[in-house]
Amino acid sequence: MKSLKTVLVCFYEAYPAASGSASVTYNIAKYLQGETVLIQLGRQKSHECTEDGLRLITLVSASDNRLQKLRGLFGLIKEIAEIIKSTSPDTIILEGGSWVLYHWLLFRQLRRQRSDAKIVYHAHNVEYYLRKEKHGRIVTWVTRWAERRLLKEADLSFAVSSVDSAQFAKLYKVSPELLPNGVDYRRFNKIMEKEISAVKSEYGLEDNVVFFMGFYLYKPNREAIDFLVEEVMPKVILRCPNAKLVIIGSKVPYSNPWLINPGSVPYEHVPAICRSCRIGVAPIFSGSGTRLKILEYMAAGKPVISTTKGAEGLNVIEGTNILLADNADDFADAVIRLLTDQDLAASIGEGGRDMVNINYSWEVIMEDFNKRLSALK
Repeated sequence: MKSLKTVLVCFYEAYPAASGSASVTYNIAKYLQGETVLIQLGRQKSHECTEDGLRLITLVSASDNRLQKLRGLFGLIKEIAEIIKSTSPDTIILEGGSWVLYHWLLFRQLRRQRSDAKIVYHAHNVEYYLRKEKHGRIVTWVTRWAERRLLKEADLSFAVSSVDSAQFAKLYKVSPELLPNGVDYRRFNKIMEKEISAVKSEYGLEDNVVFFMGFYLYKPNREAIDFLVEEVMPKVILRCPNAKLVIIGSKVPYSNPWLINPGSVPYEHVPAICRSCRIGVAPIFSGSGTRLKILEYMAAGKPVISTTKGAEGLNVIEGTNILLADNADDFADAVIRLLTDQDLAASIGEGGRDMVNINYSWEVIMEDFNKRLSALK
């Protein structure tokens, strides 16, 4: 049987993975069967092979300025379409971790080329709801229009959770199939003790460390960080004076004696930092999709505390593999419980690790996805 050739496209830098969307896209590319090409936007134009043997093509957007970037978008779309045409793929996957309008414009350009390739849209979020939260009417309207058209006209579409799929059905009368976010389980379990000791020393990590990772500029993460720093940790410190909060991903506008904030850290340090901490937290109050940070905390064997919204779409059970809390008092109480009750912390951590291994390892997820792509052709 002929081996499939697949091209993935993302309008962000997926390799090296420095964000949740990047990690998802890169792992999908890595676990696809057959020949795979990943086209991404990055800081420097290049054609290379990654250490995993993946063919990677990096293009550079016209400018960091939003207006200039938008003006150069059509040229960029044509360039991407020409590269795709030259590879003659069987399947094209549009990785929806950025504004859906970009994907719609590329989709139309690809259709004009009259290729036989099937086009798949993988929606990382319900983009309409994200834009509605932080943009004006025009951007919100354009997003809804483009998202609806893309979901209806793509050969196949996928959502990351049943919650998102139901929201798409309500908005557009389309029910995408499921391609959930996953986690590289082995990446978080093969860490050696010497690596854990090294990151503890480098970042000043002690015993009672509460861990959050995410970019502060992203609204759901900003809300979570403000909530942790302003409302939760002051309550925790009163009863656990030695507790620390570690935030990685970007610098935050806070300076507290119990806050450790190294900003962006090397991709390879993340598993060891996860393993070095006592608790992973995800107090998310807005946004869409599923939270990769929760899966990564769990893969590292750490007990997780989340809001109900943060755990939305994940196969979790309160009190078995996660603790849920939706206000500052309850969240602080949950942190204190896990810091002071080692048996409970171990039980929740083991439950989360088992759940992730069974349901969210990339090997399991991509086995089903590869079968679906083969059937599509």
